[in-house]
Amino acid sequence: MKVIKGTDVTGAILGLIGEAAGFLILVSPYVDPWDLLATEVRRAAGRPGMRVSMLARGGADLARQKAATELFRGMGVRVGFLERLHAKVYVSENSAIVTSMNLLKSSALDSWELAVQFDAKSDPVAYQDVRSEVLKLLKRA
Repeated sequence: MKVIKGTDVTGAILGLIGEAAGFLILVSPYVDPWDLLATEVRRAAGRPGMRVSMLARGGADLARQKAATELFRGMGVRVGFLERLHAKVYVSENSAIVTSMNLLKSSALDSWELAVQFDAKSDPVAYQDVRSEVLKLLKRA
């Protein structure tokens, strides 16, 4: 497990997206993409055999989050919505990041965030626990 602080959280999330080769799951209740995030997700979604999924908040926020995730749906990202979603988790075949950070431009630019990252090889039990919970959320969406 690795603790990530402050502005390094954004870089860690973008790094996870950039290194993903098999699958990528982005769980963020609120989405407001910025240019670098859109670029990294587009690259990931374009890799051969890559599966990219995103889960955002539904319920009263559904219309706003559908509009915010339109860009990603256009890239071939599978987007689902879950009422009362609060978790912020980003998972690839290599690692999982559990964090306070939504995929919001304002969070990336000027929020103090905190995260923990679990490596699939060096911390396989914790990584699998996080991945399993995220897959359960996706099934519920």
